[in-house]
Amino acid sequence: SLITCDDDGNPETTPSTLHSRISLSGRAPGEIIYVRVLGKFTNNSGPFAICAWDHSVLPPVSPGGNCIAADNVSINTANLNRYMWVPLFDALGNIMAEINADGNSLNTTNSFLYANTTGTVRNTNGKYYLDRNISIEPSNNGSARVRMYFANNEFTALQAADPSVISINSLNVTKTNITCQPAFSGTASVIVPDAYSDYGTDHYVEFSTPSFSSFYLNSANVTLPLRFISFNAINKNSGVELTWKVTKDNSIKDFEITYSYDGNNFNSIGLVNQNEFEVEENDSRTYRYSHNVQHEGYIFYRIKMNDVNRKNIYSDIIKITVENHRNNIFSIYPNPARNKIFVKTQIRRWNISAALFNSIGQKVKDFGLLRLQNGVFFNVKDLHPGIYFLQIADAAENEVYYEKIVKL
Repeated sequence: SLITCDDDGNPETTPSTLHSRISLSGRAPGEIIYVRVLGKFTNNSGPFAICAWDHSVLPPVSPGGNCIAADNVSINTANLNRYMWVPLFDALGNIMAEINADGNSLNTTNSFLYANTTGTVRNTNGKYYLDRNISIEPSNNGSARVRMYFANNEFTALQAADPSVISINSLNVTKTNITCQPAFSGTASVIVPDAYSDYGTDHYVEFSTPSFSSFYLNSANVTLPLRFISFNAINKNSGVELTWKVTKDNSIKDFEITYSYDGNNFNSIGLVNQNEFEVEENDSRTYRYSHNVQHEGYIFYRIKMNDVNRKNIYSDIIKITVENHRNNIFSIYPNPARNKIFVKTQIRRWNISAALFNSIGQKVKDFGLLRLQNGVFFNVKDLHPGIYFLQIADAAENEVYYEKIVKL
């Protein structure tokens, strides 16, 4: 007796699209049911698989622990599971997550689950996130879809701490590059889920990821702290070229580039908007800025990243030794000098200020404003022997020049 028949009922994406899927309910316990599989068109032979499950009997959501391990799974062609949802269970058979590799061979996949049970919802810098995070570590990285399961009591605790979490649809996924940890850490990128679902009395979110590491859940109105991935400076003929890489997130507004001669007092030299990146990858964006610096000696750089909510994050401070590549505009003699130096230029300079810095960028003399027409003497007799840098600022040309001085 025919119970039901289906041809194209599976909603899953390629290659499962248009495959058969039937639903049975209300059958008598112990009843024998026969399944008949028919070929379609000329596709009458080849391997196939049948999967059956009961939605009324669900493995409970894992209570988690201190980065407890899931049973290892291997996702590849040999196991015929590259295009299906593969569950991740803890040692007691409780579900932690599911992975659909969308055809990729992830091979051996290790997973670790942390669940906070202190009763206090976790937060970083006042930004709350769910008391559960999972780290998924396949031996072959690749894109996939993930279902991350979480308990209803964890969700209601997050709601109580963060009023912007109205329903499970209010959640975003934050991915970091650090393996399982009790608290949020690492370079962050935001993933908007593809689907949200109840799971009995608990829940899961489904999302697509280009790669794996750790995943957290937080309000879509909250961005967990972003991080600089790298920051570098190199000498170029025109000055110094700065490059930095950050996690990709549209909440970034812009970057303020600052420099210093002593590593403490920084001045702004430029602004780069978040859409002015040079390279965009799955999880990151790389930016570049050229500083036409006239300084010769040590210089310090730091990037200030501003977001749309008026929050900011600073990069590390990097130090570079700069060589003076420009044509000489000023002549200085004698150099080395004992008592005085004479500074002259072929062009009349009226709005000039001059100061002297030591080799670590500290100002040791301020000569104030002057007119540099026929040349000017600077007294250096009271300085200790060593290397100094004479700074000459031309307000009319909006230029700053540096010349190295050797004091005998």
